[in-house]
Amino acid sequence: MNDKARTTASFRPPSIEQIVADERYAQWVTTLSRPLVTALAREAVEAMRKAESADADALDQTFRALLERWRQRSLIPVINATGVLIHTNLGRAPLDREFWDALFQRLSGYGSLEYDLDKGARGHRGTLVHRLVAEIADAEAGLVVNNCAGALLLMLAQARGREVIVSRGELVQIGGGFRVPDIMAQSGVHLVEVGTTNKTVLRDYTAAIGSDTAAILKVHQSNFQMSGFVEDVASKQLVDLCRQHKLLLIEDLGSGAVLDLSKYGLPRERMLSDAVRDGVDLVSVSGDKLLGGPQAGLIAGRGDAVMELARHPLYRALRPDKISLTALEMTLRAHLSGTAESKLPLYRLLATTPDVLIKRAESITAGLPDDRVRIESSEAVTGGGTLPDAGMPSVAVVVNVADAGDASAHLRRLDPPVIARVVDDALWFDLKSVFADQDAALKQALTSIIG
Repeated sequence: MNDKARTTASFRPPSIEQIVADERYAQWVTTLSRPLVTALAREAVEAMRKAESADADALDQTFRALLERWRQRSLIPVINATGVLIHTNLGRAPLDREFWDALFQRLSGYGSLEYDLDKGARGHRGTLVHRLVAEIADAEAGLVVNNCAGALLLMLAQARGREVIVSRGELVQIGGGFRVPDIMAQSGVHLVEVGTTNKTVLRDYTAAIGSDTAAILKVHQSNFQMSGFVEDVASKQLVDLCRQHKLLLIEDLGSGAVLDLSKYGLPRERMLSDAVRDGVDLVSVSGDKLLGGPQAGLIAGRGDAVMELARHPLYRALRPDKISLTALEMTLRAHLSGTAESKLPLYRLLATTPDVLIKRAESITAGLPDDRVRIESSEAVTGGGTLPDAGMPSVAVVVNVADAGDASAHLRRLDPPVIARVVDDALWFDLKSVFADQDAALKQALTSIIG
């Protein structure tokens, strides 16, 4: 028997109960729960049995690695230094502590979720939020579901078993690999493609209308742009055609813009109210993109069309919970009251100027070695499938490292983890997506990788 095999054979690990009761792992029991820590202890012991060599130190290292891996799979706060403000992998639109403190003050204990206090009887969920959606969209009615894909699914369910016409240039793929044709298939409608990838004209829609046609769907190209020899048909041009043939006009805007973003130096994105004013029957947007709130799908439009959705059996499966409804109510009220920049973190980030970012960068880099750290102009983006190719002037702290992969892994293991951009052999920490109260923690992170 060789030395490694002998070491493994001679090692007798403690019992699972002894491992879990060890004071060194007490904090992990609090963080992850005793049942999960117990299961991970079993995995660590089993790994030792299969290892070529095993001892108490190897068991400890293996167990800690498993604990850390599962801690990172929890939803924990991170510092987003990527320069992508609506980062799909980092929770999209950020929500700050003050927002959540106010939210949970309202949600503590029981609440009037589906209780009508005037009548003393059962009420309807989200009545106020639905009214706020209608107000911000300047629409007859509003409705909220759990996300924008759910909103599209519900709107299309009105046409189940019938044809829905879509331009080939709008059969987009959204985040996570989900494609509009797949969502349409799940809704039970028959997709009718018209035009070409780069060019669709009004007569393409007209020629495709038949006795089985129920709706025309417009999908906003929020995560890509086409240029050159291109043409499409605006929703406003389709209104008369739909009225003439008694068709439903549906638009999926996705990005969730309810404010003119040109004040932040960004292109003016098509807004929820624009689609309603154009005469679209049903329009949907996301709650956690440019709206700056929680995950939700907002639907606005013609009163009778929205009410049909509220009565649809699928709506019950898609309706949001009390946390999302309350967070969305607070978000919409901030927009309607003109306090979005002070109350919604996304708009605070958008409003931060390069001059402010330069001062913060100088403070962060003070005392750090000049040969390793520098301040550079950068370009941030909104992200989240919004405003493609539209950048914002920003400022980044750049750190030269020997191995960017190792340094990035180290940053992800910090508390809080730091996510940065890797450019060549340097790490770029774009401050446009970093909150000012995170600067001290970011400086500590920089110091740790320089050391």
